[in-house]
Amino acid sequence: MGKFSGFAKAKTALVFAGALSVSIFAGAANAADIPSSAEAPPPPAPAISAWGLSFGTVFTSDYNFRGISQSARRAAVQGTAEITYTLNPNFQLYANVFGSSLKLPSQASMELDGSFGIRPSWNDLAFDFGATYYGYPGELPGIKSEFWEYYGKVSYKLFGKLTLGANIFHAPNWLNLGVKGTYYSGTAALELPYNFAVSGELGHYEIGGANPDYTYWNAGISYTYKVATLDLRYHDTNLSRANCAVLAGNTKWCGQAFIASLKFNYSINNLFASEAPIAAKY
Repeated sequence: MGKFSGFAKAKTALVFAGALSVSIFAGAANAADIPSSAEAPPPPAPAISAWGLSFGTVFTSDYNFRGISQSARRAAVQGTAEITYTLNPNFQLYANVFGSSLKLPSQASMELDGSFGIRPSWNDLAFDFGATYYGYPGELPGIKSEFWEYYGKVSYKLFGKLTLGANIFHAPNWLNLGVKGTYYSGTAALELPYNFAVSGELGHYEIGGANPDYTYWNAGISYTYKVATLDLRYHDTNLSRANCAVLAGNTKWCGQAFIASLKFNYSINNLFASEAPIAAKY
């Protein structure tokens, strides 16, 4: 009886020792799965800047501005640049410049414009409020056509493809002639498969003094490949030849026109960003 009792005690001791060793091994394995507090944290992501920059060039068969040729029905070269600052996903500040070759009776060497404004947005609803200064350096002595224009734009995107817009532009001193000029327009643009799009605009220009008011419209199709866009567009107004001469100084610059434009656009969306320093390892 004592022999069996001693054997049972020894067996119990062996079982307990084995269980203890398994428990210690398992605990060590689980501990190996827990990161050591001595390891360095992963490096932080690079800082993202709120600044952005975009710029582009345009080669067009005719510089048409609200239905009236600014290049005597000839080809023109244009350039744009814009800098933006995004305060949050729904609010952006911007400033841009636009330059174009032209041919006007005032013999200006070029058009050089500057704009600034804000772009609030909520989901598919977007606004744009700002001001543009139109400059015409190199005009004949005694002619100074530069002026300011203020604008408000709103657009809404439907079904992810169709964008409808409404715009108003107002110049208190249109072409520096002491009269007001106000332009209203509605726009529509539809994105199509394979990077095609169709778009159009219907607008009305009210100009003070003896200058005639008129209606303007355009419609066209475009194709975009990477940074390049080819745009083919029809423009026309309801101006008579006599009224065209009053506004443009030429009877042939306000009628129907088919215009081809090739545009190149580039953008940098993380301007002035600096990489965060790499975390030191110990």
